[in-house]
Amino acid sequence: MDEQDGESYAPPVSPVSLRQTIATAVYLRRRALGLSRRALAERCGVSLDTVQRVEADDDDPRARAPSVGVLERLAGGLGVPVAALVSEQNDVPSIVHK
Repeated sequence: MDEQDGESYAPPVSPVSLRQTIATAVYLRRRALGLSRRALAERCGVSLDTVQRVEADDDDPRARAPSVGVLERLAGGLGVPVAALVSEQNDVPSIVHK
């Protein structure tokens, strides 16, 4: 408990960065669809370099968080809502296609 304001204090948890959450979601969905990075780029109307930068690991200096516009294009090309790319896996229900 913090003595000054009576509020309990929990140390920050080391969360996965939003950029890494997006990278992982794009990669996993792309692989599940059997798409290459080039095929996803063509499907979404973005460059291959953009897909590579979005999927890059946090340690990679090329890694970049996508703009909202790119995120919308990627979500559309992957057939998922934007929320599925920015949320932890269990937070957003998956879409089932019959």
